Amino acid sequence: MTSAMNQRVLLVRRPQGAPVPDDFRIDMVPAADLGPGEVLVRTLWLSLDPYMRGRMNEGPSYAPPVDLGEVMQGECVGQVEASADPSFALGDFVRGHGGWQSRFVQPARQLTRLDPATAPLSTALGVLGMPGLTAYAGLRTIARPKAGETVVVGAASGAVGAIAGQCLTPVQANAYCGKGHHWEGAGCVVDRCRQGEPSGETLPDHTDAWTGSL
Repeated sequence: MTSAMNQRVLLVRRPQGAPVPDDFRIDMVPAADLGPGEVLVRTLWLSLDPYMRGRMNEGPSYAPPVDLGEVMQGECVGQVEASADPSFALGDFVRGHGGWQSRFVQPARQLTRLDPATAPLSTALGVLGMPGLTAYAGLRTIARPKAGETVVVGAASGAVGAIAGQCLTPVQANAYCGKGHHWEGAGCVVDRCRQGEPSGETLPDHTDAWTGSL
């Protein structure tokens, strides 16, 4: 039995429009006890992603909604505090879907071991995690653009879209990246987003690939 406490963020109301603090409740409970093959993880990094807003809604979607009164879902990077599985030891760093809470318990098979000597741990939720894999797989294994072709990235200011534009550089494809109602070449989207400037560019008449929901 663990004596550690767990701070949780619970979804208590379906947001109407943008979420507000009253849609959530924060509580403190004892961390869950370990069963065979399970691991207790202390959250170090939590990814807050646009898809989470959809999971706050009730109704069918590509991912099930979060039930009212339950911990908001989200992917985490953390450190093992206790383990009932021989594949993980105290102090190991892992990635898992722990949700919006300071500690979580998951089966060892659902965790991914991380090496902080390879890359900063936070990158496991970004360029070396789901956003990076989504961008790479969508462009390099599905769209497979060739040099000189035109690719439209639906939203290059987001986690996936920012990486998608960079994935096009090695193949010398022409990338047009969305920012609000404007479009611009991938090379300047970051600077323009910082400055809040419209690009003034228009999309070409022909595109060879489109990546959306980024």
